[in-house]
Amino acid sequence: MNRTKHLFSQTWAILTFIFLSVGLLSSCGYHFTGPSSTEETTSISIPYVKDDIEGQLTDELIRAFASSGNFSYRSEGGQLELRVVINRRRTTPIGWRYQREVDGLIVDELIPVEGRLQLAVDVELLDSVTEETLFGPVTITALADYDYYETDVIQDLSFIDSAGVRQTSIKFSLGQLDSSEGAFDAAYPYLSGRLAKKIVDRILRASY
Repeated sequence: MNRTKHLFSQTWAILTFIFLSVGLLSSCGYHFTGPSSTEETTSISIPYVKDDIEGQLTDELIRAFASSGNFSYRSEGGQLELRVVINRRRTTPIGWRYQREVDGLIVDELIPVEGRLQLAVDVELLDSVTEETLFGPVTITALADYDYYETDVIQDLSFIDSAGVRQTSIKFSLGQLDSSEGAFDAAYPYLSGRLAKKIVDRILRASY
């Protein structure tokens, strides 16, 4: 009887060890594996995006993929290659206000004070060795709204402080009193970051 109990205990211990080992091995699988991947993360190369302003979208794409934990970026020779082409970059006014004369009187003329920046890109993910398309091509779009202020009325651009000195309002604003060009320059990097994260999410959710 004792021998039977001993054999049963040994058998149970062996089975438990096997189940635990299998569980540990399966939990150590790759987060994302591309073709012929032998690393914990898949290496990816991201060529420069044509017509990208100062390379900001390209930089954000590299940052987003590298920080995802699923990919390791390589300037060239990655297992995967991400090809991104700017399809559309457009600004549209979406908010207006009435203009004022120098004396402060409101005139029946609307001027834009709020804009929307739209950035659409065509995305394709390829196997760098076989040139096989693994994802896409697909168009992914992101939007960003921003305020701006284009006026030549001194009352809109400055104020008199408690010491009686005229101060410019722009340095006290949070971008709302910037020109349309300045507001665009501030919105584009932010929108590039949003779009890059959206691209990463779409690829990670894709099944291929």
